[in-house]
Amino acid sequence: MICAMFHWQPGEYDEEFNRLKAAIESVARASPGFLGVETWHSSDGRRRWAHY
Repeated sequence: MICAMFHWQPGEYDEEFNRLKAAIESVARASPGFLGVETWHSSDGRRRWAHY
C-alpha cells in the first residue's frame, strides 16, 4: 500500500499552493487501486493534512 500525505497550515493560499495541491491529488486519484482521500486538522486548528 502507498500513502501520500500533504501537510499545510490554514491561511490564504496562493496560486502555486493550489496548483501543487491539485497536482498531488490528481496523481493520487490516477494511481491504480486508489482508495480515497481523508482530510484532518489538528485540535488547535493550526495544521491540516490530507492522506491519499
